[in-house]
Amino acid sequence: MLHNFPVTTPAGAASYTYSRSATVAASPQDCFRPIRRIGGDSGWYFADWLWRLRGLLDRWVGGIGTRRGRPHPDLVRPGDVLDCFRVESFEPDRRLLLATEWKLPGRGWLEFLVEGDHTYSTIHLTARYDPRGLWGRVYWYLTYPVHQILFTGLLRQIAARCLHVDSSCNHR
Repeated sequence: MLHNFPVTTPAGAASYTYSRSATVAASPQDCFRPIRRIGGDSGWYFADWLWRLRGLLDRWVGGIGTRRGRPHPDLVRPGDVLDCFRVESFEPDRRLLLATEWKLPGRGWLEFLVEGDHTYSTIHLTARYDPRGLWGRVYWYLTYPVHQILFTGLLRQIAARCLHVDSSCNHR
């Protein structure tokens, strides 16, 4: 079940947050498996073409784009690169915090948090953005509709993969 109330709130003087959650009938371990495999050859599970387009735009302005992949398809460690992100924090089967390394008028993070027991889990996806100046705020509001679609689809795909766990994590 996807919780239908996205929250966007100014937190502090100049920070924005977008959060979604989904509850699924699966263990935290099953729910975290697709999260720890995200990026690289696995892709981003939803609208990969949008991720690639954003990466292309980033390269046009001198950034890193999205072509960096990841060092290992199944292991994650702080400091690892996952395409356009760097792993800032990792707690196995519980939390993954990614810091974006794209050229932005601010700083951004994408966090995945899984809470639950052996029967049900709630997957939280949170995007945080600290804008720099007016252009940072403009960027947040211009990209908000796309992020809303992108992150909702991403969370739905992660939830679906939790329910259809297999050893390769390749699904329909």
